[in-house]
Amino acid sequence: MSGQLIGADILEDVPAAVRPAVTWAAVIAVGYAAVGAACGWIWASRYTAPSGVVYDHTWYPDEWDAGQRTIFAATGSFVVIAAIAGLVLGLAAVLIPRATEVPTLVGVIVGSVLATGLMLWVGLQLGPSAPAAAAATAADGTALDGGLTTPGWAAWTALPLASLVVLCVVYLMVPARAAGDSSDEE
Repeated sequence: MSGQLIGADILEDVPAAVRPAVTWAAVIAVGYAAVGAACGWIWASRYTAPSGVVYDHTWYPDEWDAGQRTIFAATGSFVVIAAIAGLVLGLAAVLIPRATEVPTLVGVIVGSVLATGLMLWVGLQLGPSAPAAAAATAADGTALDGGLTTPGWAAWTALPLASLVVLCVVYLMVPARAAGDSSDEE
């Protein structure tokens, strides 16, 4: 075992004929994961927490309307950042023809779900924490800043859906090239 890379034999049990497809799907998934983590950082760095006050062990924004807009903006920015990333990544995955459609589709599905999870996790780790725990023990009138909260589950579909829309459009609208075709030959 000395001198071997860790994980070098991970594809050992995969038949040689499908190794390129499995490798391509894995490359897509890893690329999505890296971009998802970066998007989480972007999401957290763009958020400005509203100030608020504790009343009856519950945190409320100081200015209710402005605070609610700021909290909603966290979900909105999550969706916008995720959708843009999904469109760009889907386009990159489909325009770099390394494998057939099925491995690309598998890589995009797995990668986009992984990217969404990482975006959410990284964003929540780097963003301000929710004030609910501190408000539970704080006295009435205590000033606390709001936190970056988890958007609703529907927002989590933005990145996967954006990627899949790109794949659907390209696969359904652009004719497939045969394996030996070249754009130079006419």
